Parts: sequence; structure tokens; C-alpha cells
Amino acid sequence: MRREARPHAARPAHSPRPVALHDAANFAVRAGTLGVLVISAVVLGGQARRGWFATDECFHAYVSEWILAHHRLPTVMSEFYSGFYYYYQPLLHMLGAAWSELFGLAALHVLPVALTVAGPVALLALARRAVPEVARCWAVLLCALNASLASFGVRLYVESLITLLFIVAVALLIEFHRAGRARYAVALGVVIGLALLTKFSGWLLAGFVGLVALVEALRRDGARSRSLALALLIAVGLVAPWLIRNQSLFGSPVYPAFAPDMDRALYALNRHRFSMPAPVFLRGIPVVLGPWLTGLALVAVARAAWTQRATIREGLLLFSIAGMCVTAWTPMAAARHLNPFIPVLALASAWSLADALEARPWMRHAVSAVLIVAAIGWWAAAHDYRADADVPENLREAFKAIVPRVPRGETILSLWTYDTFYYTRRNATWPNPWGQRAHPIELFRETDPARFLADLDRYGIDDLLVPRTARPVAFDSANYPESFMRCVGELVRGGALRVEWESESLALLRRVVAKP
Repeated sequence: MRREARPHAARPAHSPRPVALHDAANFAVRAGTLGVLVISAVVLGGQARRGWFATDECFHAYVSEWILAHHRLPTVMSEFYSGFYYYYQPLLHMLGAAWSELFGLAALHVLPVALTVAGPVALLALARRAVPEVARCWAVLLCALNASLASFGVRLYVESLITLLFIVAVALLIEFHRAGRARYAVALGVVIGLALLTKFSGWLLAGFVGLVALVEALRRDGARSRSLALALLIAVGLVAPWLIRNQSLFGSPVYPAFAPDMDRALYALNRHRFSMPAPVFLRGIPVVLGPWLTGLALVAVARAAWTQRATIREGLLLFSIAGMCVTAWTPMAAARHLNPFIPVLALASAWSLADALEARPWMRHAVSAVLIVAAIGWWAAAHDYRADADVPENLREAFKAIVPRVPRGETILSLWTYDTFYYTRRNATWPNPWGQRAHPIELFRETDPARFLADLDRYGIDDLLVPRTARPVAFDSANYPESFMRCVGELVRGGALRVEWESESLALLRRVVAKP
């Protein structure tokens, strides 16, 4: 990729605007951007503090708590899925444990807010010599106008952490491209290694850096190519112990990919239930990006095609777009998997527009004003993103009822596996396509109540949390099929299962053990 000789062109001496006015406008842009950042942090923090963890958040929160208590990483967790293999990249959980040590377990609710706010701060603070300040401010404002980033800014998911690491890695790559210093390459390698210990999308970041290294080699810039190769070696060196561990324990370095214990039939159901078809995913990308970023990205792409430039800026533009498109074909693809690419696209697009308007400072100030006003309006009428993610009220009622009725040490069959354990501290299970010591899939294929009861005994299931009404549906990996509910109904009528508690929507059933 071609390097520009001057990251910043000097302001023309014949500029009609007085220097003082120009500087005052720049100060206003900085102040407005920081103000938006503060407002977003306050709003997200207020929402996150009053939240109730749900689904995967319960898993992340409990593993962080477990690591804090045991000062090591788990191997198999009996609390979930009848013995759940701990193969998940551990950085979020290690960070969660450290955060809890400093601020308490309740502070896990605001950890994603801190990570989300740290991303824009990194955009403002890093790559200052290479990227114009106004472009960095616009990138922050574009991120502030993105609903997907805001939504996961209040959820304890890995997206907030991997997005932050993408931002820092891209900033270090830009600085390396500008200065060519080995220290930036070393720091880049460390950050990529942390990304690989956070989420599989980190491998796309490593692949992009490898591509840049190849381009530098083709340009016969051996020093830069070797430095980037060193960065990749550092990254792989950091993640290698985890890959070796998973290979040794679970049979695949990138488990659950290539998992030897994969239930292919259940995986097919699971993937159909939770993945978006690639065409649907691709059509949804502009929706996730939002109108502001989509429009600016189209301008940046058009300008890159028109000028036929190939600098690091255009490389980042291509990487962010290609990365989002590739994500459409990854297993369990979901819209949130686009989040790490959003700030990269915002920075590249803002940088391109700022460069195009370099000779027209009044237009730069106009763009800044529009984005600041739009962002303030966005956050003044902010949607409650945490309310969308909270565990439903009927489940909270059920979990409260379970605690006095189910003794510790018993196992509950529950679709809401993570939530059930997190709020009751009773082991919870459900069939999963991979990573289980015991795999109670037969319960969801069985039609004979007697064999169903025997399966409950075989898998050590003492209680069941089920819906009160049966629906004529087949098993899709995340529901109670008609055959299951028929067996349950027959066993309740026959006295082998007893209703311990019920609400309008849910019932807690208990296995009745016959007296000898």
C-alpha cells in the first residue's frame, strides 16, 4: 500500500478564515465530541446498572465469578449442561474477574459500558499523527450514532471487548504504517494476540495484517514486512497455549470447530435456529451500520474508486467491508458479529471525507456540527437498550420459586440453562450440540413416557422447568416439542412427576421417587 508523504497538509496561507476562528471551531468540535461521549457513557451506565443478566450474560458473569473465587480457569463446569466443557476464549472472563476484584461482582453490569466508552477514547487518543483530528472526531460521532454498538454497550457479551481490541489494533497499524517503528509492530502483535484470546473474529484481524505484510514484501520493503511478520508471531505465540490446551482436552485447537463429539443432527437444528442465511445477513448490513455510517461509507468507497488510491486508509476501508461480508458465512452468524468492523469502517470513511474537504474547512465544520447535533439528539431520546436484553419477568418469578423448592445438588432441565443456574445456583442442563459430558438428547426424541422417565433417571435430572401449554411443534434445539410435552403430561397424570409450582406460563415439575 502506498504511503502518503504528508499525513497532514499545511493550511493554505490564503485561507479566508482567521486563524482564531478556525481554532475556535476546532475546539468546539473537540468539546462537542467529548460531550457526546460523556452523555452516552452516563446514559448507558444508568441503563446497565439496573439490568438483569440474561442468556449468555449469565454464563460470562458466572465464569468471571468462578475465576475470581478459584484463581484459575475451569476445565469442565458441572453447573451447566451436565458438565460443560470450558473451551471459550478466556480474556473476557479473566478481565471480568479482575474487574470484580476491584469493584465488586455487581460492577460486572457496567463493565461493557466501560469497554464501549474506551473504544471512542482510543479512537481520539491513538494514531494522532497520522489521522486528522476532525476525522477521528467524526469516527467517534458515527459510532455514537450506531444502535448496535449502543445495544451491546449494556450487555455483558464479548462484542464490546473485541471491538475495543480491533480499534486499538487498527490505530497501531496506522502508526506503524506512518513511522515504520518496530515498537508499534510489537504492540500490534500483543493486541492481536489478545483479540485471538477473545473471539474467533480476531483471526480476520490477523489475516489482514498478514496481507499488509505480503504487500510490503511485494513492494520490496523487507524491514516493514519482517516487522509485521514479527507481530503475527507474537500474536500466535500468545494464543498458542490456549490452542494446545483445547486440543489436548477437547480434541480440537479451535473447539467447537472440528469438535470430535459434535452431534451433527442437533448442530444442524441449532444452526438453522440461530443463524441468519447469508443473503439475509448481507442485506441487513446497512441496517446494522445505520444511515449515517452507510451513507458516509458509500461516499468513501466511491472516492476510493474514483481516485484509485491504495493507502492504508483504503486498505482499512476494504478490510472492514470484506470482513463484514465474510462474517455472513461463519457459523451462527448474527448481526452483533459486525460490531468490531463498525469503528474501523467509521474511521476509514471519516478519514476519506476529511481528506476530500481539506481545502474547504467551512464544510468540515458543517459536517462536524451536523454530526454533533444528530448525536446529541440521538442520546437525548435514547432507547432503553437494557430493557430489551433483561431476563423476562415470568422467568424471574420462576427462579425465585425454584430456590426454596429445589435442594442444592439437584439438576433442573431448563431451556433457559444459563439463567436458571445463575439465579438459583442449581445445576441446569439441556442438550447442546457439543461440549457435554452427558448429552440428554433422547428426551426430545422419545415418545414413550416410561422410556422418557428412564432417561430422566439415566441423566440425573430431578426437576423440569417447562411451559404450561404444549404446542404442536417439532424439536428445533431450543424449544419443548410436542412429544416431550405429551410424555411430561402422562407422567404428571401417572404420579411419576409432581407439580411443585406453577404460574400462568411456567411450571416446575419434580421427579417422584417411588418408595422401596
